[in-house]
Amino acid sequence: MSAVENETQFPGGAQRRVVIAGAGIAGLAAGLRLREEGWDVLVVERAATRRSSGYLVNLHGPGYDAAERLGLLPALTPCDIGFFRSILVHADGREKFTIPAAFAQAAVGKRALTVFRGDLESALYDRVAETADIRFGTTVATVAQQDDGLDITLGDGTRLRAELLVGADGVHSGIRELVFAPESECLVSLGHMVGAFPLEQLPAHVPEGAGTTFIGPRRTAAVMNLGPGRSSTFFAYRCAEPEAALALGPERAPPGPSATSAEESPRPCGNSKPTRPPPISTRSARSCWTGGVAAGWFCSATRHGA
Repeated sequence: MSAVENETQFPGGAQRRVVIAGAGIAGLAAGLRLREEGWDVLVVERAATRRSSGYLVNLHGPGYDAAERLGLLPALTPCDIGFFRSILVHADGREKFTIPAAFAQAAVGKRALTVFRGDLESALYDRVAETADIRFGTTVATVAQQDDGLDITLGDGTRLRAELLVGADGVHSGIRELVFAPESECLVSLGHMVGAFPLEQLPAHVPEGAGTTFIGPRRTAAVMNLGPGRSSTFFAYRCAEPEAALALGPERAPPGPSATSAEESPRPCGNSKPTRPPPISTRSARSCWTGGVAAGWFCSATRHGA
């Protein structure tokens, strides 16, 4: 390897190099599109391996259009879960009302897919890996803007020359920290804890082909029974100090605001206690118990400014 890497030679003779930090959905999608436009693509990912787990992703409207433009529909269509019955419940599990699958299908239309995040990640990764360089276990350590491009150093010591750097490394972006401003100047906490994960065992209290959802003051939860290997759960609750809750660790995490009535019970979807599944891979995911539910979880935040 030379002291400074220039563009890797791929079929088609790409000349312009882009370095993308983050091999998640955004980074892989950017890499695929830029490669199609003739760029030489290098994707670097801090994690040691791919992160192929995650929750359900609905692709309709602009999302479906984007998947179509990226050429992902042939790979994603066989993974489509389709529409399912939605059951709204009280905090104790009693049914409020049901929304039939046909109602949702009529509202959304035919140009729609529901897949797991892992299905979307796999479809993107398979396409990008054919023509791009993807490196795990490293990320961008330094970047210097020059008149004719960028001087980039990776965490493993590799030095690169590139014309474009894309930060697709999540809400706690290291690229934003390097190029624009410290995280403390760019994040606004939304004051919520959010978790989602696949279920190893089918939820016996939820009919097959349906999802139950509880929506209450300062909290919501859902459990989907879509068959073996496709069932999952999701929850979110209001939290005044999300970062402090994360710092407590998985076993001591608070279950959210104190319940003051049956409608605010932290057990929103029945009393069965599922076995602990592996947590999703996410920027702040940890395995924890909260309100009797095992979850991979993280705090909710948004970015502002540059």
